[in-house]
Amino acid sequence: MPKVIIGSINIDMYRLSNDKLITTLGGSATNTCFFLTNLMRSYSQDNNLSQENRMVYLIGGIGADSAGKQALDLLKEKGINTKYVGKLSGHTGKTEITLDDRHERHIKRFPSVTNQLPNYITTPAIQRVMRQSDIHVKGSAKLLNAIWDVKDSIYSADISAFDSDKSFISNIKELKDKQIKILFGNNKEFQNLAYSAGIDVNLNKLGSENRTIDYINNAEDINIFVEEILDLFKSEYLFFKLGSKGAIYFRNNNQTDKLEHHWNKFSITTTAIKIIDTTGAGDAFNAGVLFGLWNGFSPKKSISFGNILGTFNCTRFGGTNYVMSYSDMKAKLIKK
Repeated sequence: MPKVIIGSINIDMYRLSNDKLITTLGGSATNTCFFLTNLMRSYSQDNNLSQENRMVYLIGGIGADSAGKQALDLLKEKGINTKYVGKLSGHTGKTEITLDDRHERHIKRFPSVTNQLPNYITTPAIQRVMRQSDIHVKGSAKLLNAIWDVKDSIYSADISAFDSDKSFISNIKELKDKQIKILFGNNKEFQNLAYSAGIDVNLNKLGSENRTIDYINNAEDINIFVEEILDLFKSEYLFFKLGSKGAIYFRNNNQTDKLEHHWNKFSITTTAIKIIDTTGAGDAFNAGVLFGLWNGFSPKKSISFGNILGTFNCTRFGGTNYVMSYSDMKAKLIKK
């Protein structure tokens, strides 16, 4: 089955502390699609994947401006399939990122055609490929509803762009036949989702070396939260991204009727990685996990893939400048 990544396409402009300017291709969907495309292409060479199963399509919009032409040229240069990238009325997404001496990011985003995606995906050609594909999306509630109008089940979604208010949660509860199989987010994003759903939980305890496992095993509130969110979206997995602390997944194990969890703390052979820029790290993590699950790897191995991609993405500026093949990624896993 083909894979479809829906979301933003941007031009990211970096201003460094020495006033040097760097321009690169960005956007959440673009970043995820970039990593998945390289992984699927390299993996298929040794595993005889069919043309259909290794295809990764990007669905997004660019404006009819010079930045749109630049973005399209960069997409093609990086090997991303642009068949379903639409030229829309308005401005191509732009992000200005200022990095200070500590490599802290100060971000300014400009209005773009990305908010037109709910209408763009109603075109027959886009709907056809969506029906035939597994879908990953990072977008608003309006975009989710537009996708659900075409297909009841979304394979995965990054919740960072959700409109996490009570009306959004009420709408989800009314859509009883709709599903998101996998949810990705960080502590703050899941905390906002919990607040909107009226669930009392403190997710800030996750990621602490001394408290995390004890908290997961013994705190009733997080188990209630996970079970309610899994039930709300009819999900199988929640993936919590914890930055430098790695990531945790929660899963409903239907065989044991128990909540399964696993904390992966960056299983990589490198001990000294110079972090340059964290832009796109979460998108790269998503790509690693999706690559693993889509190709039959265990959730534990898949979360390791996600951590590796998220980490090494941070050794370059932007989210589309670290090329990693499947063999490269496999070599970075700790042999257990």
